Amino acid sequence: MKELKLQVNFAFYCIVGILAFSIYIISLNLLGGTLSLLFKGQMALSIIVIMITTINFTLAITGQRHVLFCNNGLSYVNIFGAQRYIPSETITHVKVKTRLGIKVTKVSTDNKSIYLLGFKPAKNQKIKLKQLGYLA
Repeated sequence: MKELKLQVNFAFYCIVGILAFSIYIISLNLLGGTLSLLFKGQMALSIIVIMITTINFTLAITGQRHVLFCNNGLSYVNIFGAQRYIPSETITHVKVKTRLGIKVTKVSTDNKSIYLLGFKPAKNQKIKLKQLGYLA
């Protein structure tokens, strides 16, 4: 069985981390002497996003979170840590597009579309995906 493990999308994690950190710094600077509920909420949200991004990036780098294409279908770990499997019969097509500097892999099935932001295929992996019949 041929297997293809997608590589980690570093640009996605960098952009999300930079945006969350920027929101945190801006809300910290605008906070001043007043303790506005809005700024506290922004700070808390940005800290939560930074922590989630760091944890997901660490799991992706260590190989505990991955996306795997094979002859039988697609296997991936979602954001909540649950292992998911999609049979190849239900996958209609796979597209890779670049949006705002981030490669987004869209896997379309009969029922829904799945967007893979944290992982992307390399150039040689795209050739292998064509050989497996996923890319047109």
